[in-house]
Amino acid sequence: MIASNLGNESIMKLLIDFNAQVNEVDLNKFTPLSYAIEGKQEKAVEILLQHHANTNIKDIHGISPLINTIIKQDEKLASILLEYGCSVEIKNDAGETPLILSCEKGDLNLVKLLLHYHADVNAQDNCGVNSLIRACVQGHEDIVSLLLENNVDVNLKDNENNTALKYAYQFGYEKIVRILLKYIFLYLPDSIEPSTLSIYNNYLTYKKVYNLLNNLSLSEKNSNNESNFNNINKNNNICN
Repeated sequence: MIASNLGNESIMKLLIDFNAQVNEVDLNKFTPLSYAIEGKQEKAVEILLQHHANTNIKDIHGISPLINTIIKQDEKLASILLEYGCSVEIKNDAGETPLILSCEKGDLNLVKLLLHYHADVNAQDNCGVNSLIRACVQGHEDIVSLLLENNVDVNLKDNENNTALKYAYQFGYEKIVRILLKYIFLYLPDSIEPSTLSIYNNYLTYKKVYNLLNNLSLSEKNSNNESNFNNINKNNNICN
């Protein structure tokens, strides 16, 4: 384990040749792979994976190797794990997938990597939160747009019966609200819910509706002052 953490490849190979167990766990349920990731030792990680290190073993905190790379925002190590077949859907004890955690952190490159390996955009954690809701709560508009391009369910609700749009509206993320409303009205006109219409009516004037449906794109960078939107939000009856 020490050799893995330090990235001492020659000692690692020697120990493996003498039948050292690559999946041995210590009192914290750390494996040699866990220590290699903690030490950011890319070569050590590859050596262990080549000798069938188990990527699904979780430590005492319920954190797997892939989840740990997401927490550390280490795209290279995450990529190595995925290349060797690590499950892209492995969850922590809160039910959060690597994609949900990446959306929380706002790491666009990690999100793209996970989507490349077909991460489920609609997977939910123990609270019913999916990747889109998490991105909206944190205000990451670029990730919201990317998730929409990958067919995320914009109407999915968490355990509190809230949608991503409702959270974006509550937190005053005007740009994200505009992105979501445009998507819903253009692509899901038959599934518009009453709460969506209420937000729509509270937020948009006729002129804004016209601009939204005719001039905006999903990746638009709106330069308007968001304080006006926040003032509207304080007076609405939908999200209180």
